Amino acid sequence: METIVKNYVNKPGDFKKYLIRNNKTWTSNTLPRMRSFFTPIIIDRLVGILHYVHTSVKLLHTIPCLLQITRDSSDLYGQLYKDSIIENNDDEEDVDVPKLNESKDWNSFKESFIMKLNLFKGVREIPIDYVIDNTVRQYTRANMLPGEQNIVDIDDESMKTRTIHFGEGYKIDNRTVWNKLKVVLIDKPGYNHISQFNATRNGRSAWMALITYYEGEHYKQHLRETAFQKLQTTFYRGETGRFTFEKYVNIHKSAHKMLQDAQYNNGSGLDNETKVQYFRNGIKYEAGIEVTLSNARTNVTYQDFGALISFLSAEIDHHKTRKAALSNSSNNHRVSKF
Repeated sequence: METIVKNYVNKPGDFKKYLIRNNKTWTSNTLPRMRSFFTPIIIDRLVGILHYVHTSVKLLHTIPCLLQITRDSSDLYGQLYKDSIIENNDDEEDVDVPKLNESKDWNSFKESFIMKLNLFKGVREIPIDYVIDNTVRQYTRANMLPGEQNIVDIDDESMKTRTIHFGEGYKIDNRTVWNKLKVVLIDKPGYNHISQFNATRNGRSAWMALITYYEGEHYKQHLRETAFQKLQTTFYRGETGRFTFEKYVNIHKSAHKMLQDAQYNNGSGLDNETKVQYFRNGIKYEAGIEVTLSNARTNVTYQDFGALISFLSAEIDHHKTRKAALSNSSNNHRVSKF
């Protein structure tokens, strides 16, 4: 198995082609005891096992126990490989990464760029967002002895948080991250923070430099202050042409996200009760939904922020429909009187 993995690095599909191509040769051997034929099901199992062992050893630096592989698990690994092939055949979706001109642009830029990497598969046949993932790895150097494990988990989340940051495949994916980062930042203020990595084309180090600059303690404090200011000074007084209930909701959700990004409450952000309290306090009497708010306060269901929004949104839509109906009725009366 070690020899097969080394021979078909990153390309279990070539092993499948080899088996199919030689089926005719093996079935026509002059010696009956040397004849063999691999059915499509058996081929899928063998390729699945190769995919499993290759992923474990080359990407996770862990040697699985081959004796633990059963027929059912080989079927599962074969399906996982097929799924990865289908994903690889999909066209890469183009993610529009916003410009990074000021600190306030960082969060939008960060989320969009990570999504861009998540939709692009590198030479290791997995999304290259693993390159910038900051989860601490168990294996950090190529000269470390590989770990041993009976069964290795090769789900998508493991690939992102456990794929090793060394080896030839990583070097190529790391340069790819640099190229993509340079393209979106060149001639922008943000490029000044990563230009030092242009010679080495070290995408991971360049990304960490951006994290250090834009997510320092001063920046987090600014985010927290901005978020609480929005929660305390944004009010809903009823539907107008410029400000709607939907905008009011979005401002609160945006503030919640800012607090999470600022690592408020250890990254959890506001608790549910506090979210509801800020949201209710911002709805003024002139909005005309005091009775609705009173009903919500006495109902345990609407102590949840999401449930409260859904309930109030339905009530406001009802008010809008009723108001429109009354307006039309008033117009009809004036026409009849005339």
